[in-house]
Amino acid sequence: MKVVALRAKAQLTADVGVKNLYLAPGVSSRGVVPSVLIESDINNTVALIEQTHVFWLAPYQVAVSTGALVYILGWQSVLAGSVPALMFVPMFIHMIRIIGQRMLDIMQAKDSRVTCVTEALTRIKPLKLYGWQSYFIAKIDQLRVAELTVVARVAWFNALSMVLITMLPPALAAVSFGTSAWKDGHLESQVVFPCIAFFTIISHTMLVAPGLMILYQGATTSYNRVLGFIQMPQREECGLNQLETAQSDSSIQVHQVSVGTPILEPDTLGNPFLTKCNLDAQAKELVAITGPVGSGKTTLLRALLGEVPPRSGQLRVMGTIAFAPQQPFLMAATVRENILFGQVLDMAWYQEVVDACQLRGDFAQLPEGDATVLGGSRVTLSGGQCSRVALARCVYSRRSIVVLDDPLAAVDAKVARKLITNVLGPKGLLKDKLRVVVTSSCALTEAADRVYNIHKGEVSQVTELVDLRESAPEVAPSASAHVQDGLRLGAASDTGASNSSSTLDVRQNEDESTPLLRKRTASPIQYVDRDIVTLESAMRFIRSAKPFGWIIVIILSISTKVLDVLSVNFLKLGTEANTVSGLSINLLYFGGMSVLSAGAMFFLIMAAYHRCLLPASRDIHNRLTSAVIRSKMSFFDKEPMGELLNRFTNDINKIDSPVSGGIIKLTSSGASLAMALIILIVMLPLSVAYLAPLVYMYIKIQSCYRPGCRQLRKLENDARGPILDATNEIQVGAEVIRSYDQVCTFQNRVLAAVNDHVRVWAPWTCLDCWLVLRLNLLGCFIQSLSAISLVAFEASPGTTGLVMNYMLQITTLLTVFAQTAATLEADMGSIERIETYVSNPLEDTLSFASDKQPIVPPLSWPLTPSIRFHHFSASYATGMSACLRDLNFTIDHGERVAIVGRTGAGKSSLVLALMGAIDCVHTRGSSRIEIDGLDISRIRLSDLRSRMAVVPQEAVIFSGSLRDNLDPYGRSSDNDVRNVIRECRLIEALSMTTSDDPLTQVLSAERSDVSAGQMQLLSIARAILTRRKILILDEATASVDSESDVFIQTLIRQHFQDSTVITIAHRIETILDHDRILVMHAGKVVENDAPWRLLRNDNSLFSQLVKEAGLEKKASTMYKDRGD
Repeated sequence: MKVVALRAKAQLTADVGVKNLYLAPGVSSRGVVPSVLIESDINNTVALIEQTHVFWLAPYQVAVSTGALVYILGWQSVLAGSVPALMFVPMFIHMIRIIGQRMLDIMQAKDSRVTCVTEALTRIKPLKLYGWQSYFIAKIDQLRVAELTVVARVAWFNALSMVLITMLPPALAAVSFGTSAWKDGHLESQVVFPCIAFFTIISHTMLVAPGLMILYQGATTSYNRVLGFIQMPQREECGLNQLETAQSDSSIQVHQVSVGTPILEPDTLGNPFLTKCNLDAQAKELVAITGPVGSGKTTLLRALLGEVPPRSGQLRVMGTIAFAPQQPFLMAATVRENILFGQVLDMAWYQEVVDACQLRGDFAQLPEGDATVLGGSRVTLSGGQCSRVALARCVYSRRSIVVLDDPLAAVDAKVARKLITNVLGPKGLLKDKLRVVVTSSCALTEAADRVYNIHKGEVSQVTELVDLRESAPEVAPSASAHVQDGLRLGAASDTGASNSSSTLDVRQNEDESTPLLRKRTASPIQYVDRDIVTLESAMRFIRSAKPFGWIIVIILSISTKVLDVLSVNFLKLGTEANTVSGLSINLLYFGGMSVLSAGAMFFLIMAAYHRCLLPASRDIHNRLTSAVIRSKMSFFDKEPMGELLNRFTNDINKIDSPVSGGIIKLTSSGASLAMALIILIVMLPLSVAYLAPLVYMYIKIQSCYRPGCRQLRKLENDARGPILDATNEIQVGAEVIRSYDQVCTFQNRVLAAVNDHVRVWAPWTCLDCWLVLRLNLLGCFIQSLSAISLVAFEASPGTTGLVMNYMLQITTLLTVFAQTAATLEADMGSIERIETYVSNPLEDTLSFASDKQPIVPPLSWPLTPSIRFHHFSASYATGMSACLRDLNFTIDHGERVAIVGRTGAGKSSLVLALMGAIDCVHTRGSSRIEIDGLDISRIRLSDLRSRMAVVPQEAVIFSGSLRDNLDPYGRSSDNDVRNVIRECRLIEALSMTTSDDPLTQVLSAERSDVSAGQMQLLSIARAILTRRKILILDEATASVDSESDVFIQTLIRQHFQDSTVITIAHRIETILDHDRILVMHAGKVVENDAPWRLLRNDNSLFSQLVKEAGLEKKASTMYKDRGD
């Protein structure tokens, strides 16, 4: 059955891992987390398969033992003994049903916890910048408490069922023996102890029954969850008419198509609804799609991909599609592998694509060039870099249709111009392809052959630029400037040939820009091959129990076994009694001791869970959560997401079940084994002569088994990581994978990872069989030698029966104890791995690890938020070149300062330094950052980040209510939150129903219909609610149209009039009205002045940026009255 279980595990894992690739359009996973199914539900199902033989063997053993009892005692005695079973069994079955229901509750609670953990880890950068670590740690802990509460309920019913099962065999024995004694007038030892042996078999079988029933209920529940996920509706092999054709024949026809969800249910959010859309796109055309935030641009693209099923109309796609979404999908692989995406390497074409997508300079800055491995969280790559890698993937694929969702939003004007010229425009690499691009870029719109605008659910073609101004004002204002000044798309050379010598020096060193990715050193999470789990880790887990918890467990465990021995001893005394009254009294004592033993077993299980295991499990999970979320940013660059999730799923599951149950089982079986050996030695002292060599053999067998078991379990755990990585990548990037026809490639990745896991699991199964065989033989030797010794020394029948009763158990006890000890040691490796994460390098409590005494700023700080960088330098890691170099400037209270520069100039690094999120700060001399006169290196990170409002480049949504997304700590009143929702137009932007309170509207982090622009509005609302005096905008309007940009700028001016505002932007038009411009290059501030002053110098970098954006006339008009 182990082979069958192995095959079932591999098949189910593969089916779950690839299922997201085949989900039908519009079908969601209903909150089911594939990683939980793989790490928990499939394991439960496989455990049931492994125990299949026990389900028929247990009744068979009970039937044979009952037949033997009928033969020895007579049918009358056995029939009388079956009366207690008629009372106990119905109650037992009822409790098993309740346990089955609770097992479903555990799975659902586990889903909720793992979903929250996944959201936090995949959105770790904005989470840290918001200062929400404490909130998410508390939220995850609450979900963990809810999960453990259900586990505690299951433990209570499990303990009660164990009491019933423990009491049943002694009740059968007492009634049967009493009936036999009443019938025959005596009870002889040669009758009692053979019967005791059969009652022991029944007892052991019945003791296994609760575990089997719980296993059955849990496995059934888990299998139904797995089956429900696997049987979700699948897409047809060719859901759309997306047919492979010649490049010249590619086209898209959309006729009277309606897509989306027209009816919204309460407490839900729906897709933007597009009605009767008409769109025609032919080969070699560049088709631009424009529209305001939330108008449905992304939904239309998803309809073209076949991801949103049309409700009516005809949609036909002729050609093969390459797709790049707003939030680029990158695998946990090298940069080159992300660009190739399953294609064969054509080096000449690859180099041409890299150059056209402006990635050559980025590769020069990466530690291993395009062979640099990207982590799953991508916290080290900027949005522009990720977008260009995704664009390069589209170009390299050579597919006939390229669908892009706002590819220029995160790049600066110069890079955007080059991408249009070299890639997207009429002379670019994609000139022979059909290009469908969602954009708010006026430059790209002008280059388009067709322009469609989406407004209020309708798609209309824009025939003239004048029509665009009228129908899409969000694009027109900037477009007019470009029409007047001319974009010069065909110009391949850079402007500004007559720059001054100082500016030329800067540009000649352009390759020396700030490193984009910290050099990938060895991961701090290296699992050292140890002979044993460190005592410190085990003791930390043990000490996490409540006071005296383990002492109580040990006492109850010993008490249970002592009471068992006493009960059997009273039976022995009963057989030696000469009167019926003496026999009756001893039978009464036998029953009383059995009841006390069952009661001790109940309290043992409850004490073990409530005083030891559950508190320790919560503690270790809480420490893991806190350590991971508070880890340095560099940690998330190096650690694959699959490994992180493995700690929160597989390792935590092992602590909850195998480790917790193993500790109880080891304590119980150890006490039983010790008691059996003590009885043998006491009753037969000479048994030491043969026990000593057999114990030595037992230790040698253990010493051979444990290292192999431990190492195979470590390898098995490591083999899980790639499965989870591949599964999570499929879950996140299914749309991209399907668009490139790479379903088979990613399916093969999952299958390869599963096969690697099987290669480790199979030897572990064989090793387990190896141990069982040898321990069974060893137990048989002990039984045989004990029987020979008892006969040789003419022991009394009572003594012989008592000793052999325990010797019959010793084979099972030896095997159970050895397997449990070795398995527990291997499973305790989960604690070791978690403790390794707990010891991660954490973000320092102070912002820059200052040796000075911390300062607790007053609640009013910063009162006058001036910011001063005093010769400040920093790098992302010790030994690396500085990403910020000798920054020395001041931002006065109330100033609106814009930070501009090329990609990699250090703009985002400056923001991270201000937020205390840079790992290594150069503290030589007087290097420091001051806010309102306080050195931020002496301020705790929680205080520092909570006093600033930030709109990060990566806008995110977290699962939960809209109120929790805006104000998780509940610092603002409900009315204030409603006002901000209304002012930011979030109800319209997020397509929410207006029937209920917007605060209770539920958002889902997995919503694929919410655009980046809509999420940016949500981020702006978060910042407004904080009412902070320092506002940091990191590309806050990169993903919104011009009209929404104007709207956001109006909101910022309205709510942050007295605040210091720092803006990082690629859109030059959004920062022309700022008080001051800081131009950065290679980590340095190379220009620092008012924008109108900088524009007077034609050789300044800022002047060149304005010219590249085509904004000379607009800037000249804006600043014509400036005489200073």
